[in-house]
Amino acid sequence: MWPELTSLLSKNWPVFEAIFGNKKAMETNSELINDRPDAHTKEWDEADFALYRRSLTWFEERVAKLQ
Repeated sequence: MWPELTSLLSKNWPVFEAIFGNKKAMETNSELINDRPDAHTKEWDEADFALYRRSLTWFEERVAKLQ
């Protein structure tokens, strides 16, 4: 789902820029979320989990401002 969502956001960036601000940050965080270890049968370590969680938090904080 994340690759499709990232593509949608990128193609329609003028609509989403006010929400996410930095397009490169959105793309980077999307890539990190999409590459989550549990979906790709690689071992988790604390650094992987921290990066994954940080990226989710980045999106959560921006979407929460809409409420």
